[in-house]
Amino acid sequence: MKKILFLLIVGFAILSQLAFSQTRISFVNNTEEAVNAACAKYNDKTGWTTEGWWVIEAHSQKEISLGDYQYDIVYVYGYSGDLEWGNGEYQFCIDPQRKFSFANADINCSATKKVFSDFYLAVGEVNEWTFDPLYEGYETDDETEEYEYVDDYTEDYVYTDDEVTSEDVRNEDVNTNENTNTNVNNNTTSDVVIYTLPGCGMCSNAINYLNKNGIKYTEYSTGNDEYNRKMWKALYDSGKFKQGNSIYGPVIVKNNEVFFNIDNLDNVFKK
Repeated sequence: MKKILFLLIVGFAILSQLAFSQTRISFVNNTEEAVNAACAKYNDKTGWTTEGWWVIEAHSQKEISLGDYQYDIVYVYGYSGDLEWGNGEYQFCIDPQRKFSFANADINCSATKKVFSDFYLAVGEVNEWTFDPLYEGYETDDETEEYEYVDDYTEDYVYTDDEVTSEDVRNEDVNTNENTNTNVNNNTTSDVVIYTLPGCGMCSNAINYLNKNGIKYTEYSTGNDEYNRKMWKALYDSGKFKQGNSIYGPVIVKNNEVFFNIDNLDNVFKK
């Protein structure tokens, strides 16, 4: 009896350890309608495999397991009514009508192909991916999500004493990551502000990158009019942005230097 009990305890410990080490995605839906989510993950035997749909009800979240997935990237796509989320460089096969699982989904297939967003993972942990509603003036095409220039924000805009400066932004308590891991790189003590655009997969990837690399930051969502105004002010003050330009997120301010239309985050934080 003691031997059986011992084996049960050991088996439970092993199962618990396996469950704990599984890589998971927590899909968060901040929209007014249900979102259908899909992801593409890599397998040595089947290549890139797409799987869907996970239905995340309005203003809720759903956690899925990737099992013992050991790669640090998957790709994510989602749709809800006329809204779509996907802005990366790669297309994968989906079935728009029913649940599916396709092997070798990155090569030619008879099913529909959609652009997926790249999503960097922390292996063995829960990784959060958020579906946000699209912001007015924020348009999605097949490749990137962009803010089109808004007439309200011009170089002639006059800021009053009541409005904050870029320096003030960093002192506000919004969404601050206090990770102080100094073993990752030399930028963990950098003064970093990141402006995220609603519905922007690249912004979610950037947040995951900052967390993964132990970089302290303060996040501002430009779905808030005040933070949106601050982002545009930072862009114009930088001298890098001109009237009539367009951007895709995120916008990052690091040590008073502004970065936007970022293709490689390593160029911002590891140079």
